[in-house]
Amino acid sequence: MTVTLSTSVGVALRVNPTVVYFYPTKATAFINLYINDATLWTVGAATNLVITPQGSTYSAGRTIPLNAVVAPTATPTISLATTTINKKDATFSATCS
Repeated sequence: MTVTLSTSVGVALRVNPTVVYFYPTKATAFINLYINDATLWTVGAATNLVITPQGSTYSAGRTIPLNAVVAPTATPTISLATTTINKKDATFSATCS
């Protein structure tokens, strides 16, 4: 799957675009983000993290809204985990710090 941001509003991916691969033995991936312009990524700013499966036979991509809130001291990351993987589908969940 390819991970991108829909707009650049002061937050960026460490690797852009980020490519995530899932295998039966690799069920979790981390998507590293960083604030690249603190004058734009302020409380109330928003963008979407876009996750797009590779290959035309898969379903359409999905978006995860990212909204700027009072920042913690740690670097924000998104953890993407899958619970089932087979040749036709993968079920996964996303959590954000």
